Amino acid sequence: MSTKIQHFLHCHLLWLLGVSEDDQLGCRGCCKRITGSIYVCFGCDFYLHRSCAELPGEIRDLFHPCPLLLTILDYEYICNACFKTDSGLSNRCKRCEFDMHIEGTQRATIETEELIQHFTHWHPLKLLAPNNHLEVGCAIYNKLCFASAFDSFAYGCQDCNFFVHHSCMINIPRQIIHFFHPSCPLVLLTDVPCQYEGFDEASSGLAFHCGKCKFQLDVKCALLPTVESKMPNRRASAVHVNWSPPALGWTKLNTDGASNVSGIWSSIGGVLRDSFPYWVASFCRSIGSGSVLNAEFSAILDGFNVAWQRGLSKVVVECDNRVAIELLQDGSNEDNPLLLEFK
Repeated sequence: MSTKIQHFLHCHLLWLLGVSEDDQLGCRGCCKRITGSIYVCFGCDFYLHRSCAELPGEIRDLFHPCPLLLTILDYEYICNACFKTDSGLSNRCKRCEFDMHIEGTQRATIETEELIQHFTHWHPLKLLAPNNHLEVGCAIYNKLCFASAFDSFAYGCQDCNFFVHHSCMINIPRQIIHFFHPSCPLVLLTDVPCQYEGFDEASSGLAFHCGKCKFQLDVKCALLPTVESKMPNRRASAVHVNWSPPALGWTKLNTDGASNVSGIWSSIGGVLRDSFPYWVASFCRSIGSGSVLNAEFSAILDGFNVAWQRGLSKVVVECDNRVAIELLQDGSNEDNPLLLEFK
């Protein structure tokens, strides 16, 4: 290698030197004590191990679908693959705010019939034998990994209590466009707390994430089935609505509730946005059986609860159900238990 180089990690020329073990110099890349050959910029007191300088500037890794660029961070970060704290060099995706430390990208690849490495979990996943009757929830779709000995086979990390169906592993998308955040693609990350309120069950740690907008959606929320019309003469359609932001200092709550024709299955959802307008919070859940009107009331109640949890006191509601709005305004239908909760 040349005695001087122009390296992408520093704006000035770097000179190759030999350093004795007595010199107390720290590498700006790995943040470890320097011995042996180093590259140095004397004007900036910038020191870089020769081995760090020879790392590739861009890599592709199993744990993230985007290219990762070698970057020096001047602060501590948490590796999004193994969750350890590190500093200095990171293989980084700026768009997704994904960081992976150098040791992680240099790990050995594991792939056998009984032991695999999958992007949904940092540790190797072991094939689970159907005859052990282990009943655990799949981290992706939350279905039992073994309802019987003849169910879909699964892999798991018992130390972390993390299990996934093989069929779920091969079908889960790495990136999606979701109707709750249609402006940007959402990339699947691991160990991200869900910001999509309204679920009582624990998050699996898998989430679809938009680093640009600080928006994330738990994998179970993102992959909920959509409702399709069963009416023979009707078909689903997309409608673009002009949305007006609330007054300065206020937050607007947009909600919706839906129910199938028989009322056996109902679901609710909503989103809170401020006056700028920035996303504040979102929520959705299935509420079982009930009418459309009950679903609309439940959505508004959930929205108020989310707003209260976030310390929001000035909230304006925007709802497209005229009957629900009229009932809320005139206080009629006293027998409706959900309506009474508003008082």
